[in-house]
Amino acid sequence: DDKIIIEVSDDGQGIPEDRLNSIRAGLEENIVTSTSKKGIGISNLNARLKLLYEYQGSLTIDSTPGIGTVVRIVVKAAMG
Repeated sequence: DDKIIIEVSDDGQGIPEDRLNSIRAGLEENIVTSTSKKGIGISNLNARLKLLYEYQGSLTIDSTPGIGTVVRIVVKAAMG
């Protein structure tokens, strides 16, 4: 395809479902969903992807408690 996919995964403790849902909601609304400073980097990266790639870039997070987490960045490759 004409996309570049960057995927980072770990086999750590994973993200609890309620926190993962909060992070995902923040990504969809492009806001920070926590009153603390946690999550600002993810929201910032998501906003930059949308700005730089004209909404043809995306960031997704999948996680299963006890198994691990996968963060996936997809951007449209430059046509050339």
